[in-house]
Amino acid sequence: MLIPSSFSILQDKLPYNASSIDELEVIEDISSKYHEITFIDATTNLENHKNEYIYYKTDHHWTILGAFYAYQAWHNADEKNLDFYDIKKVSTDFLGSLYSKVLNSNTAFDKIELFYPKDQINYEITYNFNQKKSDTLYDFSKLKTKDQYQIFLGGNYPEITIHTSKNNNRSILLFKDSFANAFIPFLLNDYENIYIIDLRYFNKDINIYLKDKDIDEILFLYNLYNLSEDTSLRKL
Repeated sequence: MLIPSSFSILQDKLPYNASSIDELEVIEDISSKYHEITFIDATTNLENHKNEYIYYKTDHHWTILGAFYAYQAWHNADEKNLDFYDIKKVSTDFLGSLYSKVLNSNTAFDKIELFYPKDQINYEITYNFNQKKSDTLYDFSKLKTKDQYQIFLGGNYPEITIHTSKNNNRSILLFKDSFANAFIPFLLNDYENIYIIDLRYFNKDINIYLKDKDIDEILFLYNLYNLSEDTSLRKL
């Protein structure tokens, strides 16, 4: 699943003659060349909802609503809809990475929302091979820091394991960048075991890691711009 940047979906909001890469064409080109891999088209659903709050205005990430529409594209849209979630606003004063580059005092704040499934799933998270444990995907202390997007998972870690009460014997391994942090909450309703690897920080033997796990599916979820600059994929 390759995720386009906001400037690709929201082109109508760019200044006249603004130069940008045609990410949508690049994603289509990549997906046409690797027939042994299943590509999930998140772009179409994001485009269909581009008038909604799917990307932050002051940050390069998508919002959790944008992540939801990508998740919806993975499933049948009739099976996954917003009625399954309680949506809670947790911040109204987020100024992200794009703001830090421009520092425009007239910039409007972003808000951060969280989605809680009405059919609640119990789960436990372990970080960095059991070095840290938690029972929530959200680190609310990050709302008091500059990078409030880190509320999702508390930021980026080399390895995360999530065991849920789903009890369906399904497991998935997710290779990801920070865009996936807002996507992961939606996986709780699908899998009993979720293994998450951020190759930028992972320094162990990935083959040994794979042999130790009983994994049914592997998902690569990256923002296209991040993917183009990420040399850590060479570890695979």
